[in-house]
Amino acid sequence: MATAFYLPKTVKEACALLGEWGERVVITNGGTDIVIEIGKGRLVPEANVCIRNIEELHAIRQEGEFLSIGGAATFDEMLASPLVKAFPGMIEAAGVIGSPAIRAMGTLAGNICTAAPAPDGCTMAMGLDARVVLRSAAGERTVPLSEMLLGRGKTARRGDELLTQILLPLSKTACAYQRLARRQAQDIAKVMVGASLETCGGVITAAAVALGAVNAVPCRAPSVEEMLVGKPAAEGLEAVRDFFPPEAKLRPSPFREYKQQVLPTLLFRTLEQAAERGGGR
Repeated sequence: MATAFYLPKTVKEACALLGEWGERVVITNGGTDIVIEIGKGRLVPEANVCIRNIEELHAIRQEGEFLSIGGAATFDEMLASPLVKAFPGMIEAAGVIGSPAIRAMGTLAGNICTAAPAPDGCTMAMGLDARVVLRSAAGERTVPLSEMLLGRGKTARRGDELLTQILLPLSKTACAYQRLARRQAQDIAKVMVGASLETCGGVITAAAVALGAVNAVPCRAPSVEEMLVGKPAAEGLEAVRDFFPPEAKLRPSPFREYKQQVLPTLLFRTLEQAAERGGGR
């Protein structure tokens, strides 16, 4: 059976198509992940709604207390945006994704909706306490990114919904992203950490820490966040030195011992860099 292909030009048109096809449809922009699944026969959609021609979904703009990244904005568009450059951790994460060709086609929204174990952009966005906006023909809702990923390949997005925006709090610019991989380019990381800190008078007032490649999907690390908040930056960093967050539930694998050993150091270094960027170290 042939797959129906649609190329809508507006969000309204796209949402109408999603409402019509429901769970039988896939959404693509660059298709850097989903086309592989289709090619291997693991996914056989009845319809494909490609959103790359929806101009408003490529917008990157400030909306009140947030930076809004459109659902079709590519990583290259993010890397070129002066607004995104205010978030050095996001620039670091976007800059190591795949290859130049992947960054030219792939999107942060796709990185999130794929719900894979080790997505660089999604992990950093979670470390920024990001929110996602989901729109359908019936209305719109906003979901914390930490509640979006339900399991490998599973998200809170309904079949009739389109992820139209990722919202990054403008208060989270003191941020950092680090990963460990066998190669510097075109390799999936074995451990990744995205973090952001807010400080006042040298004291950490808020923290968001996300871990990638240690669970079925990226996760927040509230155990680390609680150890940091309310302490002077230097004291908070020392409190988490050599700490292995219990949220990292490592599955049996050849890399389990390696991850167990390196995660505390990577976590400390990422937080240290975020603190330096916030003037708290």
